[in-house]
Amino acid sequence: MVRIETVDIPGSGRGLVSATPIAAGELVLRESPVTLTVTQTLHRAVCAYCLRYIAEGAAVECTGCKQASFCNERCQQRACRQAHTATICHSTAKAGLDNLDPETADQARFIIQAQDLIDPEHQGGALWRKKALALLQSADEDHADTAEVLKWAEKYFGAEKWQKWKVAARKLASQDRINSYGIMAPLGPHGERRIRGSGVYPMSSLLNHDCMPNVARYDYFDGPQEDNSIVEFRALHDIPADTQITQSYFPLSWSFEDRQQRCKAQYGFTCSCDRCQVEQHWQGASDDEASDAAGFSVASDHVEGRGQRQTGAAEQKVRHDGEAESEPARALQQGAEGSLRQERDQCSKEGRSQEREGQHGKSDGGVNRDLDEQQGMNEGSHADSAEDSAEDHEVPDEAYIMAYLGRHVCPQELPAANEEEGVCGGTMTPVGVHGDAYACNMCGFERLESERLAELEKMYQAVAQEVQ
Repeated sequence: MVRIETVDIPGSGRGLVSATPIAAGELVLRESPVTLTVTQTLHRAVCAYCLRYIAEGAAVECTGCKQASFCNERCQQRACRQAHTATICHSTAKAGLDNLDPETADQARFIIQAQDLIDPEHQGGALWRKKALALLQSADEDHADTAEVLKWAEKYFGAEKWQKWKVAARKLASQDRINSYGIMAPLGPHGERRIRGSGVYPMSSLLNHDCMPNVARYDYFDGPQEDNSIVEFRALHDIPADTQITQSYFPLSWSFEDRQQRCKAQYGFTCSCDRCQVEQHWQGASDDEASDAAGFSVASDHVEGRGQRQTGAAEQKVRHDGEAESEPARALQQGAEGSLRQERDQCSKEGRSQEREGQHGKSDGGVNRDLDEQQGMNEGSHADSAEDSAEDHEVPDEAYIMAYLGRHVCPQELPAANEEEGVCGGTMTPVGVHGDAYACNMCGFERLESERLAELEKMYQAVAQEVQ
């Protein structure tokens, strides 16, 4: 059974660490949301309770605030006990959301829901939700992204009540910015993506960022199950005990520059993960060549956020006019060979790990703990060993990064009309423990890892023949 613990991570605040070995494809965390909020621009098209898209002509609109719609009367009745109580409805009606820009309105929706949970004058929400909200991380200083919603909050609460709620509102705005997960809508007819709403998952919010994460998030908002708002995190590869559990805050396919910019602008830190330490020194080959070496499909040239690495040197490309001995050509051959070798080594290691560990952790039981049990996890027993492990580990080389990206970036082509996107770029994770099948957490595309490795072998042979 998987066990994870909350520890203090030097330089990163609280985080989650594996207390037991975790197998590739294994369920690491399963959690229900504290809050779910629909985005302002879609509040008539998306259910305010389950965040499913509402069938045409079937919407049940809230006649009180006119700011919430539901799939059916059942969703509306359930929302009255949680996501859209009478107090939330009244507060939403007077909030003036239509007069705000969409981003500010979305933040305001969270504050209204959170107020209903923490205001002693209100009776909304289960006790575990109140406790979870109080424990969410927040920043000590205001962020530029929360300036407008705090201006709104001052008017919303009124002069007298604002003095009581000023500190709480600032904390809530910070908690929303730091902890909320964007809930993506299904791909549009031309492959376009948009956010339908957001959710706060308290344990999941403790997962720190890494540009080569070891877990990926899966959600099932469009599934038939009643608990469609539950999210799951599954292991991309084997995770030893005493290892920090990490996720990526954006697609794995983004370039070094784009990743650094997003981390700094939105999250307030400079990423110095292993991948960033290596990629900041990359020279010679473009992103597209590196993608080819990793085994991406040709369409991945247009992965969202991908750009050329700026190294200060002139851009170099593999030439096809007989200059077989050029440095870029040799680099590409070596990259493809190293990527394939790394893939084989990684598969071999996972095979030995599976033999050594037997059938450990195949049961998903015990992962979805209630809040009190989560709170009771030992916060210190694995902190020292996790820190020691971080100090002892070696920074991966370029071949490992290429192998990792080739294995875990979804190559599924999007509709041709969306040329800017090119491919899905979601994260591929094993289906089942040590499974050969991998599935994308964004579009659902599946492929066999053994087939991908065979294609990579062919690609390497073709590149080797071309360079010779």
